[in-house]
Amino acid sequence: MDRILIVSSNDNFKKWQSLLENINLKRFANENGIIITFVNDEEALKKYVNDSSLLVTDYSNIYMEFVKKVKPIIFYQIDNQKKEFGNFGKILADEEDVVNRIIGYVNMNYKLENIYQKKRNDNIVYN
Repeated sequence: MDRILIVSSNDNFKKWQSLLENINLKRFANENGIIITFVNDEEALKKYVNDSSLLVTDYSNIYMEFVKKVKPIIFYQIDNQKKEFGNFGKILADEEDVVNRIIGYVNMNYKLENIYQKKRNDNIVYN
């Protein structure tokens, strides 16, 4: 069973709750056997990193773990403070765009697009 990890580091819970309750996302997850896990505690989320296929976050530092593991990331910038994460994943501000992007990644078997793979390779030095 696939897991999508949703991590928030800001206090705008209403927007995150709206995403979690999005009828299209819930239906798609149920039809495809996907577990959606919401975490806003940095310590608690560490146990979900390895078994998650996709990360949706605002700007939590956990995104670097997904970069290292070559897993896709969607940055949901609900507070319109565009952070500079475009090298590592798509930056979106609209809930339906986020849902559509999640569905797209699931349909692509969580394959990272070449543009983000190249940007990661250009910006990260792996040990």
